[in-house]
Amino acid sequence: MIRAIVFDFGQTLVDSADGFRTAEKEAQRKACTALGVPEGEAFLAVYREIRSRFHARSDFSRKRILEELFRHYGRKPDSALLERWETEYWEKVKAMTRVFPEAEAVLTVLRVRYRLALITNAQGQTETGKHRLGNYPGLMGFFAVIVVAGEGGIPAKPDPLPFRRCLDQLGIAPGEAVYVGDDWRIDVCGSEAVGMHPVWLRHRLLRRNWPQVKTAAPVIDSLERLLDIERLIPGGGGNDHAGDKMGFSPTASQFQRAVSQRMALSAREINVVMAVTEIDRIMVTNDAVKRANGSSLTSEQKRAFRTQWRKTFEHRWQLEKALAEASPEWRAKPGDKEQNKEVMRDLDYVYRLFRASE
Repeated sequence: MIRAIVFDFGQTLVDSADGFRTAEKEAQRKACTALGVPEGEAFLAVYREIRSRFHARSDFSRKRILEELFRHYGRKPDSALLERWETEYWEKVKAMTRVFPEAEAVLTVLRVRYRLALITNAQGQTETGKHRLGNYPGLMGFFAVIVVAGEGGIPAKPDPLPFRRCLDQLGIAPGEAVYVGDDWRIDVCGSEAVGMHPVWLRHRLLRRNWPQVKTAAPVIDSLERLLDIERLIPGGGGNDHAGDKMGFSPTASQFQRAVSQRMALSAREINVVMAVTEIDRIMVTNDAVKRANGSSLTSEQKRAFRTQWRKTFEHRWQLEKALAEASPEWRAKPGDKEQNKEVMRDLDYVYRLFRASE
């Protein structure tokens, strides 16, 4: 039985992709200027090879990477200069980091049913307690245990020690915990090696070349998939939650009462929980299809909606995923904020349309 869900931080709860891309380009430009070499493919090949060696041993310090780069070109590194570049690098990443849009709502729901914890690697910071997760007190409040691996004498993931430290503090066995992360080597392989249940998050909003590997671990494209964790992890039903006493799928009103009995949430927080779960079963009826056909949706969106006729979904996100799989016009596009807003407006419209047809 699953009793806890443990998360990675970067690219799992927050999106730092744009920050890393920008910080990397700035660091490369500074290095080229200081070394007096052109910003061409030859330089990039050297830089990437050195960086990959450090990343392979979970060392993300830009200072140490750049020191090795300077030595490669026969130059003595300026420690003070590289420390300043290191600070500027991580400040840029912090400034351009955004919480994934569904993260807080999903954590709010999961906290009712499971203990939550977080294990993240230190990322180049030179002082204990300086990890960027400190910028997100709202997120940190969800977690009973937080382990920053790579500082305070704790080795970085995928070393088994940080995983075991977290499990010990939770007071549970490895097989009672799910670990959710984005990195194949560090998160998936690292957690699986200690006996946890890994879930590989390859978030749909990230532009990234994911490793092409075979894995028995569940692969998800949104944190919302964790709301259906009983199906992701065989035998993973949580302990003492609403579904245990009400059957497999409680209604939204039953779930809301169960949440209110277990947690002191504000009206806004309750609304966030219910907006994510939408546990009432959704059946795409003939009336809903007719209403969609007469709407302002594009012909391709209408076609995709018609393919869902008579299908039943237990959560709103499942309907959204089915539509996205049926047509690219229902999919969010990384970096295209206007397009994504339009897609979300159309999805809200479809859901209201469905509700009106009940």
